[in-house]
Amino acid sequence: MYIVSYSAFSVPALVAGLAAQRFGLESTAVAYGVLEVALILIAAVAGIMHRTPREGGLVCPTR
Repeated sequence: MYIVSYSAFSVPALVAGLAAQRFGLESTAVAYGVLEVALILIAAVAGIMHRTPREGGLVCPTR
């Protein structure tokens, strides 16, 4: 799990560093932000679509 977590943060940073050299820092930062927002929206829609409906509406937890 450590390798997956490390890769999830390091690979995008390495790609952004290489892109900044070629396209400039501002363009890379904007593209990185747009990609991040797009991934968040995709994850939110996927989470909503795969949600299982509860029977009987809202359920209050009991103690």
